[in-house]
Amino acid sequence: MKKSLKKLLSVCMILVLAFAMTACGDDDKQVAKDVGDAPAAEAPAADVTKNEEPAQDDSAEAEKEDAAAASESLKLVGGESILEGTETVEEETNDDGSYFIHSEGEGGMLAVYQQGGLSLPGDDVSEEEYALNLATGLPKRGANDDARVKPANEYSENISYPVYVASFTSGGNEDTAQWWVFVTFTDSKAYLYGICTPIDAEDDAGKLSDEVFPNLRLE
Repeated sequence: MKKSLKKLLSVCMILVLAFAMTACGDDDKQVAKDVGDAPAAEAPAADVTKNEEPAQDDSAEAEKEDAAAASESLKLVGGESILEGTETVEEETNDDGSYFIHSEGEGGMLAVYQQGGLSLPGDDVSEEEYALNLATGLPKRGANDDARVKPANEYSENISYPVYVASFTSGGNEDTAQWWVFVTFTDSKAYLYGICTPIDAEDDAGKLSDEVFPNLRLE
């Protein structure tokens, strides 16, 4: 009887163990199934950076702007020798590079006018005519009818820009003054250097212009 009971208990334990192992297997399969059925995780969106278009090559435009700026800051120099002993009567310098300087010697025997940074002539006016208009605009009382202007090729070669020389008189009788004016045009601006003396001065404007005008240059 005891042996039969032990045998029965042994069989029951074997059955319980078998059932337990089967249940564990089913759970593993269910877990695996659940894992398989789960939706796949979405991959993080790629950080796409839009390539910026290369800036346009505006070096040519920059060079033009630099040239224009340089031209606006130029000044006609080289006539300092006759300015010794003179006094500046009027001087004006503007932000755009334009300037006007009026100097006079003692006793009114010499007047020197330096002007620059002026606009170029329009399409309907020749450089020669425009140069004469600028030159004859220097005397406050106006120029006489003897005004004339001509190209000065020898000065143009020195300065690398077209140059015109205007000559005329202003006033009358004992107040007659003689004028010689150097006018040049760069690519963007106009510049003047004018000399004025009494008509009967020993060192008249014509003689002084021969000494000064060959030395004028833009800086």
